[in-house]
Amino acid sequence: MSETILEVKQLTKRYGKQLALNNFDLTVSKGEIVGIAGRNGAGKTTLFRIITGLTPEFSGSLSLFGSLDEQGALENRHFVGTIIEAPAFFPDLTAKQNLEYYRIQRNIKDQNRVDEMLALVDLADTRRKKFKEFSLGMKQRLAIALALLHRPQLLIFDEPTNGLDPTGIIQVRDLLLKLAQEEELTILVSSHILTELEHLATRFVIIEQGNKIDEFTKGELQERIQSYYEIRVNKPLAAINILQTAFPDAQMELDTDELIKVYDLNIPAEDLADTLFQNEFKLSHLVRKTHKLEEVFLNMIESKGRDTRHV
Repeated sequence: MSETILEVKQLTKRYGKQLALNNFDLTVSKGEIVGIAGRNGAGKTTLFRIITGLTPEFSGSLSLFGSLDEQGALENRHFVGTIIEAPAFFPDLTAKQNLEYYRIQRNIKDQNRVDEMLALVDLADTRRKKFKEFSLGMKQRLAIALALLHRPQLLIFDEPTNGLDPTGIIQVRDLLLKLAQEEELTILVSSHILTELEHLATRFVIIEQGNKIDEFTKGELQERIQSYYEIRVNKPLAAINILQTAFPDAQMELDTDELIKVYDLNIPAEDLADTLFQNEFKLSHLVRKTHKLEEVFLNMIESKGRDTRHV
């Protein structure tokens, strides 16, 4: 049986008349990498601020490492490392000097911990380079080192790759995967881009206007990224009727651009083409395509978001 690290039930938060979270439920088990995906302003940061204690007033329940009471949650937050807002680093200090400052401030006795963290995030060779001279990727990796300094068991990262270039995104993503595998850490991470989370998370939670509208594993996500044949032909409405008669078990649709989509790759493309030619249709386009993750994500938000708002 998996060990529950975090559990929130019926979490609700309002800012004046604005509902930031609405009866939000979430359970995170030890060793998971849970990705919270949603557009900017969907409620991701509010959720993380409540979990980490930065927003203390809310309704619903919060259990952290098994503790439901406020004092227990406060004590157990020692086992949580976070990047929600950019940490304050001294611009004229090096990476080592900055981490050493926080090690002393937080009363961390292990004097080797700073060097260990710098090596872990690949900043050991920065030497005398000052923080103000760092790239965005380097700054983000230093922030991760700071979040890990006190040996947490749960990492909470809000948009960890925001603003990074492709190289920086890959570096941060690989680092988080390394931490999950080698340090046996549980990670809760947010992004407004599902394609970023796809490479990282083992489970996904979709949030829109404070509501959880979907939840699925990585395997279930792959099932939603359907491959299909895309067909362009003259007289598309008549053509899809002929194809549906010839292949009655296949799922098909005619989209707004009058492209026929056939969601059954067990049918050879040659059979589709032959059927159209035999019925004297002019075929100009037949290719195999795959739904983009971003398309899947937006479809989820738009369809289920509408359903939630009308409840």
